Amino acid sequence: MTKIVNLTPHPVNICDENGVVRLVIPSSGLARRASEHEEVGVVEFEGVSIRVNHVVFGEIVGLPEQKEGTLYIVSSLLGWAAARAGRDDVLVPDELIRDQNGNIIGAKSLSRL
Repeated sequence: MTKIVNLTPHPVNICDENGVVRLVIPSSGLARRASEHEEVGVVEFEGVSIRVNHVVFGEIVGLPEQKEGTLYIVSSLLGWAAARAGRDDVLVPDELIRDQNGNIIGAKSLSRL
């Protein structure tokens, strides 16, 4: 039997082809990429100053070691890094379903990157 652990900060809704939520996988923690932000400028827009940063992503943080029979749901950013590191136990939400405002409400599938 396969165990799926959601390491995103929110539940992942798995939907059928009609967009009906069939399964909710609750968050069980958070895995992420470490990052450093360096301000490289400022833009002005409608009277507001907005900082512009250069971001450098570092190591993977919070992703457990591989465990037989366990798969981990993570963000796409982390999924790409984990795949490059040789992990085949990491999945990301795929075939996203959005509401009329463009907000993600679920996914039809999970993908290996």
